[in-house]
Amino acid sequence: MQTDYSKLTLLSLSVFHALLSIALVSFEPFATLLGILPTPIILLLVILNRNQNNEAALGSAYIIGLEVIWRITGGFVTYEFAKYSVALILLTGKLVDRRIIYVEKRILIYVLSFFPAFYVGLTLLPPSEQFRQLSSIISGPICLVMAVIYFSHRRISYATLIKILQVIGFAIITLTLLLFLKTPNLESIEFRSQSNFQTSGGFGPNQVSSILGFGMVIMVILLWQKRRLTGFLYTDIALLILIAYRNLLTFSRGGMIGAIAGIILFIVFITITRKISKAGLVRLATFIIIGTISFNFIWDRLTNITEGQIVYRFTGRDTLGRVSQNITSGRIFVASDELVTFKDNILSGVGLSYSKFLRVERQSILTNTHNEITRTMAEQGLIGIIGFLSIFWIASKNYRHRSPFNKAIFWCLIGLFLVTISHSAMRLSMPSFIFGLALVHAAPSAKSLTRGEQFAHSTRLWPNNL
Repeated sequence: MQTDYSKLTLLSLSVFHALLSIALVSFEPFATLLGILPTPIILLLVILNRNQNNEAALGSAYIIGLEVIWRITGGFVTYEFAKYSVALILLTGKLVDRRIIYVEKRILIYVLSFFPAFYVGLTLLPPSEQFRQLSSIISGPICLVMAVIYFSHRRISYATLIKILQVIGFAIITLTLLLFLKTPNLESIEFRSQSNFQTSGGFGPNQVSSILGFGMVIMVILLWQKRRLTGFLYTDIALLILIAYRNLLTFSRGGMIGAIAGIILFIVFITITRKISKAGLVRLATFIIIGTISFNFIWDRLTNITEGQIVYRFTGRDTLGRVSQNITSGRIFVASDELVTFKDNILSGVGLSYSKFLRVERQSILTNTHNEITRTMAEQGLIGIIGFLSIFWIASKNYRHRSPFNKAIFWCLIGLFLVTISHSAMRLSMPSFIFGLALVHAAPSAKSLTRGEQFAHSTRLWPNNL
């Protein structure tokens, strides 16, 4: 059974990842090395250790944290590399694991729901666009399928679950400091009431904000559970404030909304699923007070720095302070168009990735989807909706057997998953991974979970003597 990292280990890893951000800025070829080396090294560790210490989960968690760093620094092999990398690592971990291996059979419903739309998309898309468009669309679902197969019915200890969150947190330390190093002097930036690429490392603010929002959720979970990322309480609080600060500076609202939703769900369910003591009430009150004071401090500072533009951004106003007619930055337009497409093609949709080409024909606008749910409706129709709902059927099974902490993690991650795919679709591997992680059965000790709780409603893949 895994144990917690020592304070010295946590501090050393935190310092290392802080220095990593400096190396990425100072020595550009280092970004390429960071993009190439982690995946084969992780795969080698998974194979050599036969995934006995959940190396696949820990390694793929690290890739989740690195993905946006790769895109900011240009260190990625291909744009969708992180999603396929996570899927390959989790698949390898499942295959080499010496323990009895079971596969969640209901995931086949989700997989099969893609086949009709894939065939239609392959037929309708221009030949020059087929590989790029289809590989981009299916990369997120493939990652999701492997995350569900790997994590569903898997029992782990609290210590392992905390380590998975910490591993992502270390990469987010690098990302946060990288944003400070790559952002020009804030006084030289002309802030407007729209997402800001300059404060997002030159990359998509929506995706940067999404992973920073997850970082905020991780920090709150660790603080609530009296675990540390840097090894010390006050540096963890300071890190949480820095992550929130950089998240707000992206001017992208989705990541902040996801963070707030995940944090609220975690705290609500951790308090209602276990008998809360006086000490627990004190801790809750402390969280609320410190959180309110910290947020007000950050908000006031950013209001001054941005000359009020951040207030306009988060209250749906344009640069001049007028109520914006485009409060969702075009997302409602795209979602509405996809609902119209669904209405016209209810059964099987228009085919994977073809809805945006229809928008060109109807509106003369080439815009990618921002919402995985409406994309599924438009491109896969009722068949896709059934497939999408099937993953929640999987998630609902054996919920009552979970511990209070496990239930809080479940709702926190499911909530964050839904918010993320509603504003950023599956552009990142993060939502796929956290949906799978929500399915794990965690307990103070992995042995404290019964065999029935772990493997109920599963199909055996092969005997454990292979």
